Amino acid sequence: MNGSFERDRGSAGVEAALAVVALLMVGFFIIGGLRIVGSGSDVDSAARAGARAAAAEYDSGRAEAAASAVVAWGLARAAALS
Repeated sequence: MNGSFERDRGSAGVEAALAVVALLMVGFFIIGGLRIVGSGSDVDSAARAGARAAAAEYDSGRAEAAASAVVAWGLARAAALS
């Protein structure tokens, strides 16, 4: 009986460490997934704003420039807020 106790000594600490690592991995996975979903909506919003800016212009060159500027600004703003 005493030999069995010697072999199990410290196993609770190892199990606790593994549980903490597993919980941290799950938490980081969830946070990463939420960031991916959030960035997708940022891209959609920037594309919508770019389309609106392009629709307001009459010349195709100016429409492309306006859309590019608005999309770049929207994505830079979203990146700064993240």
